[in-house]
Amino acid sequence: MKRISFAAWVVALIFCVGAFVDTHAQFGRALPKMRESAKVNQNQSSESVTTVAAVPPLLIEDFTQPAGTALTSAGWTAHSAGGTNPIVVSAPSLTLSGYPGSGVGGAVSLATSGEDDNKTFATQSTGDVYAAFLVTVSDAAIDPIGGYFFHLGPDPIGTTFRGRVFIKKDASNNIAFGISKAATAAPDVAFTPFSYSLNTTYLIVVKYSIVAGTTNDTVQMFVSTTVPATEPAPTVSATDIATQGDISPGSVALRQGAAATSPTVRVDGIRVGTTWDSVTKAFISKAPLDMDGDGRTDYVVLRDSNGATAGGFVDWYVNLNASSAFYKVQWGIYDVNTEDLAPADYDGDGKTDIAVWRKGASLATFYIIRSADNTIDQDQLGLSTDQPLPADYSGDGKADTAVVRNNGNGTSTWYYRPNTSVNYSTINLPAQGSPLVGDYNGDGTADPAAFSDDGAGGGRFNILLSGGPTLVVTNFGQGTDMAAPGDYDGDGKSDICVIRNVGGTYTWEYKRSIDGAVVSDSWGLAATDSPTPGDYNGDGKWDYSVWRGNAQGEFFIMTPVTRNIFGRQWGLAGDFPVAFHAVANT
Repeated sequence: MKRISFAAWVVALIFCVGAFVDTHAQFGRALPKMRESAKVNQNQSSESVTTVAAVPPLLIEDFTQPAGTALTSAGWTAHSAGGTNPIVVSAPSLTLSGYPGSGVGGAVSLATSGEDDNKTFATQSTGDVYAAFLVTVSDAAIDPIGGYFFHLGPDPIGTTFRGRVFIKKDASNNIAFGISKAATAAPDVAFTPFSYSLNTTYLIVVKYSIVAGTTNDTVQMFVSTTVPATEPAPTVSATDIATQGDISPGSVALRQGAAATSPTVRVDGIRVGTTWDSVTKAFISKAPLDMDGDGRTDYVVLRDSNGATAGGFVDWYVNLNASSAFYKVQWGIYDVNTEDLAPADYDGDGKTDIAVWRKGASLATFYIIRSADNTIDQDQLGLSTDQPLPADYSGDGKADTAVVRNNGNGTSTWYYRPNTSVNYSTINLPAQGSPLVGDYNGDGTADPAAFSDDGAGGGRFNILLSGGPTLVVTNFGQGTDMAAPGDYDGDGKSDICVIRNVGGTYTWEYKRSIDGAVVSDSWGLAATDSPTPGDYNGDGKWDYSVWRGNAQGEFFIMTPVTRNIFGRQWGLAGDFPVAFHAVANT
């Protein structure tokens, strides 16, 4: 596998890639042809890997947008001095060994007398809320209190700021960090000693504890140049006073205060969660199309950038689930005879990477944008008559480039390249049909599978557990169904699932791996909707979902069993929902 920088790639090949923030109103026309061929493929979405943190973060902000992007164009909202000295993304990122946001994307610089921005997350009304980030201080005020640059708040943020983080310095340029529950004056800001240095990267973790009752929540802060494996004793705790009201945290904010007191800092790798591990350790998402690694499937549609019928470029429009922040990436060629989709987590950072598989005259090549460092991978693998099916076949926590070949004799062969090897490996499945992949036994490796007619009109799943030798054959559904395996019961194993048109309405039917029970439900209109299953609420269970191409496209989602209904408007009529390409039919 060859890796080159993003800039070098643009110079070397005419592949036209751009990653930039765009407005929903700028959507162009659609990808009508891609729907026909892409629905027969299955990506790594059922891929199971070993997680480091069991609980996903509430918010991840690694500032992965292009340098110069204003935060207010990237999911943040200005709540003070909007437009004055706006906060923008800049290079390079901050690094700290062992921190999951280290070296990812860029960072932001905070100075003085400028715009203050906030970003929301799911409001928490009980327990603890942790907010972690990296910071490098280049200057600070010699002042009894200094200035604060970071804090939590409710949603909407208003003016109720809690967990304020301060910085000041002494005459010898040593710095001290401070924390308050709400106060901005002595003696209610608690400071560390002047034992920290300028131009050094520190990990800061703010812990806001919600305590039953009023005016009794507590705030603590941890400061370190390493990442403790378990939660240590706080470096400093805020003094609580009766006038400091409590909040239900739902936002995090960056502040540029008065010139006389505010520090000059760079901030990166913001993570908000409900446990120490969720903000200090990597969370490897099992949700398909999780573009930001928060454990939730995001809303992604494709469109022809030129509005042409063929031959243009493909625009990926991404709407992040939790924050509703959105962006566009141009990647790939608008021609189903030339390319297919291949999104997967190739670099193991818990985020789905944008990727395509391009067919040549006889051979084919994967082209991947790595989310971890924004570099480009290319890997020539397979024949142009194969089908791409990336997943973690090697069990190393990263999706492998892979293709499937129907041999024409009732068998099929998987060709995959482990990320640590230059050679490909093969898996032979004694069956063929629509190729599928999932982790059906929960061992952390992808299991090759095929869905086909059983010869009598019924559906049949042939699953080769862990790549062999155990073959599991299950008759389920009808031979004309669409297959959409995923972890619908949340036990860490893929469940076999089919979708069929029953009187114009989609019926979803899956067999629970947890107990073998069959669950059936109706969701979606066959005439207008494309099935787009995934874990949209981050509970570890897949949801029924369809995308409807109205004048403005819309995702309609219902949770199995509990039947909770929600949705998101995203896209335009004729767009192609990327999650649909993971649904296979015969």
